[in-house]
Amino acid sequence: MVVRGFGTVWRAGGEDIEAAARALAAASVDEAVAAWITPDEETRARRGAEAGQDIAAWLDTTRRSAEVLLVSGDDGVAGLAMWHFVPGGDEHADGPDDGGADEAGTDALIRVYGTDGLTRMAQVREAVGRRHPSGVPHWHLSQTVIVPELRGRGLGGALLRHHLDRVDEERAAAYLEASTPRSQALYERYGFLALGAPVELPDGGPRLQPMWREGRSGLRPPGA
Repeated sequence: MVVRGFGTVWRAGGEDIEAAARALAAASVDEAVAAWITPDEETRARRGAEAGQDIAAWLDTTRRSAEVLLVSGDDGVAGLAMWHFVPGGDEHADGPDDGGADEAGTDALIRVYGTDGLTRMAQVREAVGRRHPSGVPHWHLSQTVIVPELRGRGLGGALLRHHLDRVDEERAAAYLEASTPRSQALYERYGFLALGAPVELPDGGPRLQPMWREGRSGLRPPGA
């Protein structure tokens, strides 16, 4: 068993997936977008606990095409971040990966979000996809979460610094959507700037602020 100090960041391996899935489920109980997709907190917690194998399978698939980074807390995995590289051209990422459009992927989504949540999940993907910049290669931070009891102790910043070091080495740009004023303030400290108006989800949903970090790349999206 590998023992890691508090705040250590590493790339997820197959042996980490179950612990990462538990951390993701715990951190998503009060996450802004997850709370909008499934408004009832008890339902979110129950579905997250029951869908542990589905979440683990999704993470294991995702780590093969993206950078899935983990950060250690007092006892094991305390949070994670998912970075996807978006090449130049007209293509763009369109929001959080849905785990696949096949029947198995759809069944897994139903277990995590319920049939009622699938519609809202699609609304999120469509809304952020419309605003995702194209034409400029960049890294997209599609998700970052920390378990509730360890927030405010620098773990989110540790996850950011780890990958932004690589982003700067590559002279690349980076993009994300901040889901709360607190997270926006954190990202601003690491060089991200607001990119246009927030994406407003309907029915009292959170305002997602697109943010861009040109860093050493000097690159900006067309029209920015």
